[in-house]
Amino acid sequence: VNENDMTLLRDWNGQNVNGWFWSEKLRGCRGYWQAAEKTWWSRGGHEIKIPDFWLPQMPDFDLDCEIYAGRCRKETVAMVAVRHGKFTTAVAPVVIDVPNARGNWLERMAAGRKELSRNKLIQFAKGGVIRCYAEMNHIACNIIFDGGEGVVMRNPAIQIYEKGRTENALRLKA
Repeated sequence: VNENDMTLLRDWNGQNVNGWFWSEKLRGCRGYWQAAEKTWWSRGGHEIKIPDFWLPQMPDFDLDCEIYAGRCRKETVAMVAVRHGKFTTAVAPVVIDVPNARGNWLERMAAGRKELSRNKLIQFAKGGVIRCYAEMNHIACNIIFDGGEGVVMRNPAIQIYEKGRTENALRLKA
């Protein structure tokens, strides 16, 4: 697994995203759980050595995640964990997509949440539907003001997990 196997975002350049789905753009390290291999992969295609306490909590289906240590905590906390195996309980996988689930992004995320509802480790990115430009601007400003990186917007018409860079997944960062 490498970046060509993951959805990669393009910059938002004023496109109309009314009706699109939004989620917070998390500042951490991208990670892909490949269930068949029981292995975590970085965006660059390197195996991530996860802590022993993560493995029993990992599902039997793939997850596209951000390995994340929270807002206002520089991504270096997550990078140190990923690159040097220095995981603490403050570092956790946050699901940003469920690649093999069916449906649009909200439906894939709902399927993952249902399957992992009792999981204590895995978290899910929060999100919703953008009703208008002003709402998207308000969401992005609130996230950035509170120490987040920005917002991701996904086209609701897309019914599959897209691999590679796509016009159907956009980012707006600080």
